[in-house]
Amino acid sequence: MQWNNLIPLISNALESEDEKRERGSLFLVGDVKQAIYRWRGGRAEQFLNLLMAQNNPIVLHPTVKTLDTNWRSHKEIVQFNNTFISTIAPLLKNEDYKAHFLEGSNQKTNSTSGGFVQLSFIQGDTLQKNEEDYCTEVLNAINQAISQAYRYSDICILVRDNIKGMLLADFLLKNKIPIISSDSLLLGKNHKVNLLLA
Repeated sequence: MQWNNLIPLISNALESEDEKRERGSLFLVGDVKQAIYRWRGGRAEQFLNLLMAQNNPIVLHPTVKTLDTNWRSHKEIVQFNNTFISTIAPLLKNEDYKAHFLEGSNQKTNSTSGGFVQLSFIQGDTLQKNEEDYCTEVLNAINQAISQAYRYSDICILVRDNIKGMLLADFLLKNKIPIISSDSLLLGKNHKVNLLLA
């Protein structure tokens, strides 16, 4: 819906001229590899359609520039991403996805090192058992990072949805792990506010 709302604005900017008879321009930034996870309703197809000139609502053919160096992440994170993406890309059935993933799996690193990536796969007999194992595994990963001289402020945990986020936040708080989340910032979750209200 957000994308459909932008299309008329984009078309107006690109098709009209200003007082100097210069046409408008559009600068669009996106990453197909991030949109594939579909967080917040992201759709990789929107970027792919623009790149492949399929179902493109914009009248002009785009000029695509790819950033070759990742300036945002530490060296170890970039190396992990390159290896992971180049490993899974050949398994993708969609040829457009495969091509763009392989093309984007050779980012250069910056000079900042010290990152850490860990993947853990959890299998449980029941949903409740799976949730307990998930929370315990995250707690173990946090404790391992702290033992290796990382600080709590160095750690970020991504969750699929708000329900898992709340479950994990409650578990970590019970285990004396300081956290900041969208829920923990709510006044209703603040112990001092709740004490005053009581």
